[in-house]
Amino acid sequence: MFICVPTERLLHFLDEICNNVLLFINTERESMNRTKLTALQKLSFVIYPMAFMLVNSSLLAQEESGDVEEITVTGTRIQDSNIISSSHITTVEAEAIENRGLTRVEDYLNDLPQISPGQSITNSNGASGTASVNLRNMGCGRTLVLLNSRRLSPGTTGGGNCADLNSIPTLLLDKVEVLTGGATSVYGSDAVAGVVNFVLDDDFEGFRSSVTHSFYQHKNDNSELRDLVASYDYALADKNITVGDTTKVAFAFGGNIDDGRGHMTAFVEKTDTDPILQGDYDISACALRSGYSGCGGSSTIPPGRFADFGLLKANGFKPITGTDMCVIDANGFCRLDIKVVGDTFANRAGQAYNYNPTNYFQRPDTRYNAGLFGHYDISDNVTAYVESRYMKSESVAQIAYSGTFGNITSFPCYNPLMSAQQHHTLCSRLRFTYLPPETKR
Repeated sequence: MFICVPTERLLHFLDEICNNVLLFINTERESMNRTKLTALQKLSFVIYPMAFMLVNSSLLAQEESGDVEEITVTGTRIQDSNIISSSHITTVEAEAIENRGLTRVEDYLNDLPQISPGQSITNSNGASGTASVNLRNMGCGRTLVLLNSRRLSPGTTGGGNCADLNSIPTLLLDKVEVLTGGATSVYGSDAVAGVVNFVLDDDFEGFRSSVTHSFYQHKNDNSELRDLVASYDYALADKNITVGDTTKVAFAFGGNIDDGRGHMTAFVEKTDTDPILQGDYDISACALRSGYSGCGGSSTIPPGRFADFGLLKANGFKPITGTDMCVIDANGFCRLDIKVVGDTFANRAGQAYNYNPTNYFQRPDTRYNAGLFGHYDISDNVTAYVESRYMKSESVAQIAYSGTFGNITSFPCYNPLMSAQQHHTLCSRLRFTYLPPETKR
């Protein structure tokens, strides 16, 4: 901040200082009761007038020359919130979020060291369709979220007490204040982890609009990973992808009421987000294990699987026929593990289901936001305000296809839906002999 002072005003100011200093010295001399002055005091009587004469004559010389039109004094009286606050406050300006091209404020906040990622667009398994902030990894329920210093109402689909950041209009966002300590004394137990305050610019006049479009572009050219995925007969990711398109359109307008006694602000936003699948990238085309040593998978396969999960061996049964449908261990015990192929049964032979490709890196989402903010000064001491917001959001939380996972515990041989081969395999061909407990190995 720069302060410009005319020369004559500065000279008058210095004159006043010098007169006050000389008056102070004369008063001190009279109060000394004619005691002996120290060398430093004697010297001060000489330094003060000389300093004034030097400054005064220098300024007069510059003024007479006409080279100096003004004197600039640098300094500031702007207070930092951390100077007067007992706890540290981290402030994120709206320009910082806009410069990164982000359409979701939680994407920026999750980069702050004091914030652990909460619910966001990248959650799929266990997603609630909301966006939350989680200070110190203590949970979003212990993080108080404010909008213009007033509590933001909970917005989770499961009835929890976490605020949904999706309802905050980013077009009107002025700054975000993050307080991580000492908040419980003011806000109570809701703020055990801290407080996040979203400050909106709801006093602007005029019209604002914003259109943002973003996407991800990637080349899948990791030959080592592609060879590994192909060796398991899994589908390969496309070599060149452009995915995750996000388009956001926002409008806002505001104006004064009754010669500035009141103000109204309204906004409308729409956000469309396309999904990103794990199968779109080489690194996630399969569930890697131990680095690049192999691809994992689930033994619950789409064709259907029949297995005893070790129960035959645990109860002492050994196969005497149909051993080609079993996996025989070193002690001759059978582990039944067959799959459905059309209307027949066949040995599963280690076939696994690649569950990675259908999982989401980014969920699809369509969201509408609208709101109205207003205040009116009824008197010098009474102000009425209104805050109204509306949001509609549709999102899909997709994970891999699920199975029954052992829910079928018995299968009768009189089932009419079995083919002859299936009936023969389960009810005639596979025969077992029982070994007493003392002969089990």
